[in-house]
Amino acid sequence: MNSQWQYSILKISVWLIAELFLNLFNLDTLGDYSEFVFEQKRHLTHSVIGMEII
Repeated sequence: MNSQWQYSILKISVWLIAELFLNLFNLDTLGDYSEFVFEQKRHLTHSVIGMEII
């Protein structure tokens, strides 16, 4: 049981440090923006495929 808690705390700590590091250099915002752009492209691709099928 103790090792499960240690593993969970380790994962949370690594995630928190990574988030702080990315926010410090404004890379988190850049990553969010790229996800948004790629999501928009994916929706456009699905719409074009749907129109070609019809």
